[in-house]
Amino acid sequence: MNRLVKIPLYVCCILGLFCVNAYASNECERLVKSENYEEAIHVCYEACDLNNGISCRFLGQLYHLGLGEKRNYSEASRYYEKACKLNDGFGCIGSGMLEYDKGEAFRYYEKACRLNDNDGIGCRNLGLSYYNGEGVRRNYSTAKNYFEKACNLNDGHGCTLLGILYHGGQGVRQDYSTAIKYYEKACRMNESLGCFGLGIVYQSGQGVRQNTIKAKEYFGKTCDLGEQKGCDEYRKLKEQGY
Repeated sequence: MNRLVKIPLYVCCILGLFCVNAYASNECERLVKSENYEEAIHVCYEACDLNNGISCRFLGQLYHLGLGEKRNYSEASRYYEKACKLNDGFGCIGSGMLEYDKGEAFRYYEKACRLNDNDGIGCRNLGLSYYNGEGVRRNYSTAKNYFEKACNLNDGHGCTLLGILYHGGQGVRQDYSTAIKYYEKACRMNESLGCFGLGIVYQSGQGVRQNTIKAKEYFGKTCDLGEQKGCDEYRKLKEQGY
């Protein structure tokens, strides 16, 4: 004879809530990625109401970009904020992007970088705050540390920014070889400005033997990745017969 196992009611509630939360969260993400935005709005609402941070962030993105609903920055900011409070790093980044107060934006990026769940973008944006002196005193050396962390997390733009610091000697000793190393890593990740940086160093012969053909190739890749100045430089070299 089978014995009935009594499970406390609160355990059933916790397990049930967890299952519903996980399902709604996964369904929210699936619908957004499949571009079924109108249905995604409703499902993401439900999951966000269950305090699922990822779903709140997706809801913020839908309002931010006007997908499935009319664009509404106020609503986007509200859902990004909730996501950030629920420790979703991308939610903190969204809050920082929409925040007019640079000091507040800086604090959002600081939290995103600490959460370390957003592919290095939070650390890169924190580095940019230090680089531009937005919300904090300008400090190239500290900017370098955050760009380095972003690059180590495979954020291509972070690698490019690190290359720019070494290229120009901002906060570090000028070192073309190190700049090239970071530009190369960024370009391998299809980060357009990393490829553009390589085009510049090969065109000018900074840290490498001057090679205009190679410069043209990198400018061409920059152009293919959607960066207009790469197209302009490629066209100039082509007109010169390269």
